[in-house]
Order: sequence, then C-alpha cells, then structure tokens
Amino acid sequence: MRASEGPRWTRAVNARSGRLHETVKSGVKEWGRVLLLAAAAFLLRIYQIDRQELWFDEATSYYFATIMGAIAHENTPPLYYLLLRAWMAVAGTDETAIRLLSALFGTVFVLAILWAGRTFFNAAAGWWSGLFSTFAPIHIYYSQEARAYVLATLLVLLTYVLLWRAMERMTPRSWLLASAAALLALHTHYLTFFALLPAALLVNLWPHLTECGDAGSPLAALSCSAVSSFSHGSSGALSSPVIR
Repeated sequence: MRASEGPRWTRAVNARSGRLHETVKSGVKEWGRVLLLAAAAFLLRIYQIDRQELWFDEATSYYFATIMGAIAHENTPPLYYLLLRAWMAVAGTDETAIRLLSALFGTVFVLAILWAGRTFFNAAAGWWSGLFSTFAPIHIYYSQEARAYVLATLLVLLTYVLLWRAMERMTPRSWLLASAAALLALHTHYLTFFALLPAALLVNLWPHLTECGDAGSPLAALSCSAVSSFSHGSSGALSSPVIR
C-alpha cells in the first residue's frame, strides 16, 4: 500500500503542476497579445501626429486649458480642459504633446472595447472588436485631435461595461464605479447625455435591483442611490449645472 501511494502522490503533484504551468503559459500568451494590440494602437495614433498645425477647435482647447478662468466662459463641460491643463504641465505645449493625450485615450479605448466584447459576448468578440478599433481610420483620426471626443466615447463605453457588471454583481462598489464613469462622461461632452439614456432603460428592465440595499450599510445606500440615478437619468442630468 505505502509503496503504491508514493507514485500515486507523485503523479497527482505532477498533474497539478502541469495544469498550473498551462494556466500560466496561457495567461502569459493572452497578456502578450493584449500588449501587442495596445502597442499597435498607440503607434498608429502617434504616427504623423504633428503633421499639421493645430486647427481652430484644437487652439480653443489649448486656450481653455491654459488661460486661468477661461473655462468659466466656455459652454461645454470642463473635464477635458482640466485634464489637458494637467497634462501640458508635464508633457509640454507643442502640437505633439497636446495631441498625445487624445492618443493615449484612444489606446485605452481599444483595450476597453476588447474588455467590453469579452464581457458582453466572448473572447473572440472582444478580440475582433479590439482589432477593428485599432485600425479604424475614423478612430485614429479623432485620437490625433486635441479635443474631448475620444475621452467622451471612452467614458461612455466604460459606463456601459461597468453598469452591466453592476447589474450582474449587485455590489455597492460596482454601482459606484458605474456611477462615477457616467458622471465623468457627462462632464466631458453634452452628447454623452443622449448616449447614456439607454442606461436608464437597462436599469429599469433589470430584475431584482432592490436587492442592492439589503445589507443596510452606508455603501449599500449609496449603491441604491446609484440605481435611482440611473433610473431617473434624464431629470438628474438636466439638473446638473454643467448641463444647464
């Protein structure tokens, strides 16, 4: 008995080690592909990024990001200008530096849409979505503009992915993350309001949302507040000083 137990135990350890090795190997390959996709997206978005001088709208972004108090007279939300101001303090104020922030947002969008495809469908859908957005000419074009459009689309996409996860997990943390993404999107561009309207419909159609408050904790109360804000997104967004 004891003589046979030794080889059996050894085989079990070897089998477990083999599975662990395959898991690690698969994970390394997966992350390698993700990094390769991100590198390709970034290189495409910085290629000839300084080919043209800043045009009028980009110069407007530069103005509102650099002149103190100018944002108060702008009729669009301020988030992008504030981020651009902080970015230029580090990266500089030439054409490449100013547009590089959008290129970074565009690269993150590619990773986010890969994540969205995997979350909503499967790994194959995620990879196809990531590949398409990596090489999409229209997305590359806007990723080379010093404007808020790429940041707005990134935040809208993150809102829907985080909202989907929140409705699945029903945890206060997940609801707070989805709410934060939606709030940032609304403070980036007015049109995100219309892009986020279906979120209210998703929440209203999803069953058992009242369970988010069963824990009775402050975080659970905040979670249910997030559910309510999504359910009444129209009135909440329109009452914001930024939207008005």
